[in-house]
Amino acid sequence: SSEFDSSCDLSYIADNVEGATQFAFDKAPVVMIDKRLNEPALRKRRRMTIAHEVGHILAHHSLFQPSSSSMMELFTDLEGYSPVYCLRQAIERGNDWMEWQASYVGAALLMRRDAVIETLALVQKPPLPIALSTLAAQAMIKKVADAFEVSFDAARIRLIELRLLESHELIQRLPLA
Repeated sequence: SSEFDSSCDLSYIADNVEGATQFAFDKAPVVMIDKRLNEPALRKRRRMTIAHEVGHILAHHSLFQPSSSSMMELFTDLEGYSPVYCLRQAIERGNDWMEWQASYVGAALLMRRDAVIETLALVQKPPLPIALSTLAAQAMIKKVADAFEVSFDAARIRLIELRLLESHELIQRLPLA
Protein backbone atom coordinates (compact mmCIF):
# COMPACT_ATOMS: atom_id res chain seq x y z
CA SER A 1 0.00 0.00 0.00
CA SER A 2 1.02 3.61 -0.48
CA GLU A 3 0.06 7.01 0.82
CA PHE A 4 -1.25 9.66 -1.57
CA ASP A 5 -1.38 13.44 -1.18
CA SER A 6 -2.75 15.46 -4.08
CA SER A 7 -2.69 18.87 -2.43
CA CYS A 8 1.05 19.42 -1.94
CA ASP A 9 3.01 22.51 -2.77
CA LEU A 10 6.09 21.05 -4.44
CA SER A 11 7.41 24.40 -5.64
CA TYR A 12 9.96 24.35 -2.79
CA ILE A 13 11.79 21.62 -4.75
CA ALA A 14 11.68 23.41 -8.12
CA ASP A 15 9.07 25.34 -10.06
CA ASN A 16 8.50 22.51 -12.52
CA VAL A 17 8.10 19.58 -10.09
CA GLU A 18 4.58 18.23 -10.46
CA GLY A 19 4.98 14.95 -8.62
CA ALA A 20 7.28 13.20 -6.18
CA THR A 21 7.50 9.80 -4.55
CA GLN A 22 9.23 9.25 -1.22
CA PHE A 23 10.58 5.83 -0.32
CA ALA A 24 11.70 4.79 3.17
CA PHE A 25 12.75 1.51 4.77
CA ASP A 26 9.81 -0.46 6.15
CA LYS A 27 7.29 2.21 5.16
CA ALA A 28 4.81 2.54 2.34
CA PRO A 29 5.88 4.90 -0.45
CA VAL A 30 4.36 8.37 -0.28
CA VAL A 31 3.15 9.88 -3.55
CA MET A 32 2.77 13.65 -3.68
CA ILE A 33 1.06 15.52 -6.51
CA ASP A 34 1.39 19.27 -6.74
CA LYS A 35 -1.83 21.15 -6.02
CA ARG A 36 -1.43 23.12 -9.26
CA LEU A 37 -2.53 19.97 -11.11
CA ASN A 38 -5.95 20.12 -9.43
CA GLU A 39 -7.00 22.74 -11.98
CA PRO A 40 -9.62 21.26 -14.37
CA ALA A 41 -7.61 22.39 -17.40
CA LEU A 42 -4.69 20.22 -16.23
CA ARG A 43 -6.73 17.01 -15.77
CA LYS A 44 -4.86 15.09 -18.48
CA ARG A 45 -1.46 16.10 -17.12
CA ARG A 46 -2.59 15.12 -13.61
CA ARG A 47 -3.61 11.63 -14.82
CA MET A 48 -0.21 11.09 -16.43
CA THR A 49 1.63 12.49 -13.40
CA ILE A 50 -0.20 10.10 -11.08
CA ALA A 51 0.49 7.18 -13.43
CA HIS A 52 4.15 8.26 -13.62
CA GLU A 53 4.45 8.22 -9.82
CA VAL A 54 2.79 4.79 -9.70
CA GLY A 55 5.42 3.81 -12.26
CA HIS A 56 8.12 4.80 -9.77
CA ILE A 57 6.54 2.56 -7.14
CA LEU A 58 6.18 -0.42 -9.49
CA ALA A 59 9.61 -0.08 -11.08
CA HIS A 60 11.74 1.24 -8.22
CA HIS A 61 10.26 0.19 -4.89
CA SER A 62 12.63 -2.77 -4.65
CA LEU A 63 15.62 -0.42 -4.88
CA PHE A 64 14.60 1.12 -1.57
CA GLN A 65 14.20 -2.03 0.50
CA PRO A 66 16.51 -3.21 3.31
CA SER A 67 17.87 -5.92 1.00
CA SER A 68 19.08 -3.11 -1.28
CA SER A 69 20.67 -1.07 1.50
CA SER A 70 23.74 -0.16 -0.54
CA MET A 71 21.48 1.22 -3.27
CA MET A 72 19.36 3.05 -0.69
CA GLU A 73 22.41 4.94 0.55
CA LEU A 74 22.74 6.55 -2.87
CA PHE A 75 19.34 8.17 -2.55
CA THR A 76 18.62 8.69 1.16
CA ASP A 77 18.49 12.12 2.73
CA LEU A 78 19.35 12.78 6.38
CA GLU A 79 15.91 11.81 7.67
CA GLY A 80 15.92 8.34 6.11
CA TYR A 81 13.64 9.20 3.20
CA SER A 82 14.54 8.70 -0.41
CA PRO A 83 12.59 11.17 -2.48
CA VAL A 84 12.29 10.76 -6.23
CA TYR A 85 11.54 14.21 -7.61
CA CYS A 86 10.24 14.27 -11.15
CA LEU A 87 11.81 17.17 -12.99
CA ARG A 88 10.06 17.87 -16.27
CA GLN A 89 13.31 18.59 -18.14
CA ALA A 90 14.76 15.20 -17.11
CA ILE A 91 11.60 13.46 -18.32
CA GLU A 92 11.54 15.36 -21.62
CA ARG A 93 15.23 14.81 -22.34
CA GLY A 94 14.94 11.12 -21.52
CA ASN A 95 18.40 11.02 -19.94
CA ASP A 96 17.37 9.94 -16.42
CA TRP A 97 16.75 6.18 -16.37
CA MET A 98 14.42 6.26 -13.36
CA GLU A 99 12.29 8.99 -14.92
CA TRP A 100 12.20 7.23 -18.28
CA GLN A 101 11.13 3.95 -16.67
CA ALA A 102 8.43 5.63 -14.56
CA SER A 103 7.06 7.43 -17.62
CA TYR A 104 7.10 4.23 -19.66
CA VAL A 105 5.24 2.29 -16.95
CA GLY A 106 2.78 5.15 -16.40
CA ALA A 107 2.03 5.41 -20.11
CA ALA A 108 1.61 1.63 -20.35
CA LEU A 109 -0.88 1.71 -17.47
CA LEU A 110 -2.98 4.43 -19.10
CA MET A 111 -2.52 3.38 -22.74
CA ARG A 112 -2.23 -0.41 -23.01
CA ARG A 113 -0.77 -1.57 -26.33
CA ASP A 114 -3.79 -3.67 -27.30
CA ALA A 115 -6.22 -0.87 -26.43
CA VAL A 116 -4.18 1.67 -28.42
CA ILE A 117 -4.08 -0.60 -31.47
CA GLU A 118 -7.83 -1.25 -31.20
CA THR A 119 -8.50 2.49 -30.94
CA LEU A 120 -6.30 3.24 -33.94
CA ALA A 121 -7.95 0.58 -36.09
CA LEU A 122 -10.80 3.05 -36.44
CA VAL A 123 -8.63 5.80 -37.98
CA GLN A 124 -5.46 4.28 -39.43
CA LYS A 125 -5.13 1.17 -41.53
CA PRO A 126 -1.77 -0.57 -41.89
CA PRO A 127 1.01 -0.20 -42.84
CA LEU A 128 2.47 1.14 -39.63
CA PRO A 129 4.62 2.84 -38.48
CA ILE A 130 3.97 6.11 -40.22
CA ALA A 131 6.13 9.21 -40.17
CA LEU A 132 5.53 11.56 -37.26
CA SER A 133 5.52 14.58 -39.58
CA THR A 134 2.40 13.47 -41.52
CA LEU A 135 -1.20 14.63 -41.08
CA ALA A 136 -2.22 11.00 -40.50
CA ALA A 137 0.21 10.85 -37.56
CA GLN A 138 -1.27 14.00 -36.05
CA ALA A 139 -4.77 12.48 -36.36
CA MET A 140 -3.54 9.28 -34.67
CA ILE A 141 -2.03 11.24 -31.79
CA LYS A 142 -5.20 13.25 -31.29
CA LYS A 143 -7.34 10.10 -31.37
CA VAL A 144 -5.20 8.41 -28.69
CA ALA A 145 -4.98 11.56 -26.55
CA ASP A 146 -8.78 11.93 -26.60
CA ALA A 147 -9.56 8.24 -26.13
CA PHE A 148 -7.21 7.76 -23.17
CA GLU A 149 -7.55 11.26 -21.66
CA VAL A 150 -3.85 12.05 -21.82
CA SER A 151 -1.97 14.99 -23.26
CA PHE A 152 -1.03 15.21 -26.92
CA ASP A 153 2.64 14.85 -25.90
CA ALA A 154 1.99 11.73 -23.79
CA ALA A 155 0.07 10.13 -26.66
CA ARG A 156 2.79 11.06 -29.18
CA ILE A 157 5.54 9.56 -27.03
CA ARG A 158 3.53 6.37 -26.39
CA LEU A 159 2.86 5.90 -30.11
CA ILE A 160 6.58 6.27 -30.82
CA GLU A 161 7.43 3.80 -28.03
CA LEU A 162 4.97 1.31 -29.52
CA ARG A 163 6.60 1.80 -32.92
CA LEU A 164 3.32 2.97 -34.44
CA LEU A 165 4.85 6.34 -35.29
CA GLU A 166 8.35 6.81 -36.55
CA SER A 167 10.53 9.64 -35.38
CA HIS A 168 14.15 9.11 -36.30
CA GLU A 169 15.20 11.60 -33.64
CA LEU A 170 13.49 9.80 -30.74
CA ILE A 171 13.22 6.23 -31.97
CA GLN A 172 16.95 5.58 -31.68
CA ARG A 173 16.87 6.11 -27.88
CA LEU A 174 14.06 3.67 -27.18
CA PRO A 175 14.43 -0.05 -26.47
CA LEU A 176 12.52 -2.48 -28.64
CA ALA A 177 8.94 -2.94 -27.44
